Amino acid sequence: MNAINFTRLGHLLKLDLVQNRKKYLQFSLGLLLGHLMIQYFAFHRVWSIEWDIKKYGMEHAMYNLSQDLSSSIFFFFGVVICIAMSSLFNHLPEKINRTYYLMLPASNAEKVLSRAIICLGIIPVMFLVTLVGADLIRMAIYPLRGTYIGTMLPLIFKETWTAISTFFSILFQTSSEWRLLDVRMPWFVVGFSFWGLSCFALGSIVFRRRAFIFTFITLVVLFVAFSLVATHLPGSFRLHYSWPTLYVLDIVFIILFNVAAVAQFWLTWRLFTRIQVIPRKLFGK
Repeated sequence: MNAINFTRLGHLLKLDLVQNRKKYLQFSLGLLLGHLMIQYFAFHRVWSIEWDIKKYGMEHAMYNLSQDLSSSIFFFFGVVICIAMSSLFNHLPEKINRTYYLMLPASNAEKVLSRAIICLGIIPVMFLVTLVGADLIRMAIYPLRGTYIGTMLPLIFKETWTAISTFFSILFQTSSEWRLLDVRMPWFVVGFSFWGLSCFALGSIVFRRRAFIFTFITLVVLFVAFSLVATHLPGSFRLHYSWPTLYVLDIVFIILFNVAAVAQFWLTWRLFTRIQVIPRKLFGK
């Protein structure tokens, strides 16, 4: 079975969600707790909000608050997606689960695609639902402390949409307002993000247990090693940071990140299709 059958894919998704419903419920509670912590720290300094309201007015205070919340939530979302990619194959460490999953009447492509849909489709929906839930809980609790501020969701969504639309306007030069700006940085961010996701996907098949932690530690070690090597190069090998050099270097890194990402996704697929029921001790139980 190599082709993708959408009926089988639907059954596989349903089976995954039913069998792992406790894990997904726990993950949802973790997301809710994360959102509540973000809102707590944003609203905890009520005196600063009240000071902003008195000095600049309610609109200015809510604008500043929505910017703080939007940036924190966006960062939290990035962490959640990395954790999700690290859990791509977290159901395979134990032999009994691995045997059962590999024996399911579905192709390898359907198995990987179903996990990708959960990690990149369903978990973002869970993220959004828990964000709404956290905002409702905050609105219910804070009036008890004598402070009431209504829902922040419209302002958060507005700030997020503005940031995303601006980013893609610069990326694809769709608006004359942004055509004078350099497009290297947005493409660099896209390439780096694509590569980062591929690293955590590869880590999920290599480590499986605590894949996010081990992958993160591995990336930190690699970055530190790269920085040490770059700073200790002999003077004749160091780059002269002129504008043409930096321009070419940015383009080279953009290409390298995307090529490395494709290679790592391919390696993840390759390792999955050759997974053993009884793995080597280095990679599993």
